Amino acid sequence: LRAIEHARTVVVAATSGVSAVVDPDGSVQQRTALFEPAALVAQVPLRTDVTLASRLGPIPELALCVGAVAAAGVALVRGRRQHPTVPGPAPATGTAATPAARRFDREDL
Repeated sequence: LRAIEHARTVVVAATSGVSAVVDPDGSVQQRTALFEPAALVAQVPLRTDVTLASRLGPIPELALCVGAVAAAGVALVRGRRQHPTVPGPAPATGTAATPAARRFDREDL
């Protein structure tokens, strides 16, 4: 993803895992197997221009996080204002837990 984000060839060197050379379009030029000691040799272009992702850095992520927290706060405040506490329904009389007219059947014992 970083290769696509910054429009550059990325070389991933891993001491434990997969090493690879990834082109700017995201395709893998070379790679090793998992935990395989190997050496990759590739010519990669040198680029000096700065992409929009490099210029902005983490600003878009921070803005989205702040927006999400603000939206959650607004939803919480609106939810409390629009839904006042309503008492629950009154318990019914004559249910199995409370026999009607103080009479007991054999099933109640």
